[in-house]
Amino acid sequence: MSDNLLDLTQFQLSRPERLSWIYPTSAKDPLTQLRSQSLRKFLARAETYLTANQITWAIEPLELTQFEAWLPYYRAKMAEKGFDCLANTSWFLKRQSQGDQLLGLWFRRQQQLVASGIIRVKADKIVLAFKASDRLDLAGRSNSSIGAVVDHFFQKYALEHQFASISSGRSRNAFGVLNSLGYLDFKLKLGYVPQADLASPVSQTVPTDAQGRVLFFGLSGTVLSGSSNWYEINPSAEPWSKRLVTNLAPEILCWE
Repeated sequence: MSDNLLDLTQFQLSRPERLSWIYPTSAKDPLTQLRSQSLRKFLARAETYLTANQITWAIEPLELTQFEAWLPYYRAKMAEKGFDCLANTSWFLKRQSQGDQLLGLWFRRQQQLVASGIIRVKADKIVLAFKASDRLDLAGRSNSSIGAVVDHFFQKYALEHQFASISSGRSRNAFGVLNSLGYLDFKLKLGYVPQADLASPVSQTVPTDAQGRVLFFGLSGTVLSGSSNWYEINPSAEPWSKRLVTNLAPEILCWE
């Protein structure tokens, strides 16, 4: 947690502490939702690249023994990337007791796991609850990560099965401080849309980095009736003020 907190009341703004990342159910093809031409070209040939890299994949019902066998891989990948470890046996047992269907999305090369997703299904809702993958570029260039393939295959599965609600879970809402601008860029390029998570607190402050900068999804008004948009705080800008970012293009994500 950053020691630098900025009071948002001076801007008549508030900040949901967590965001839900929603995928549009109206999409006919996940490729049409991508905000990157190079990513679109790569994912259109994802199966070919997997085969060329000798990677097989499967999506299947998930048992507790499989989940617990996956946890060490997940923890190692979260440690590599500096992310919090949120998956544990208690989470699995709670979801199982609530009647959720749990699925594993596995990518293996020579029987070794190189990428994975844990999917939760409840009634007509589907969530990519957890994801862990190697740092592996299948095409040897940017925007060709196996992590993008995990999301793409999840999106295809969700659309094919016509779920009413599709989500890739939640994240903290202070980009460039509590989580990276690269993470935000990745989510947006894949077509996910942020929404204030109604189960999380709404704060009147936002943490900033040592230079006083942060990018966040802010609210003007209440969570239910106000307007929402992206805001950048950057004291080095002239003049210094909050900046409403109406179109979060990749060039915005450059100061990290």
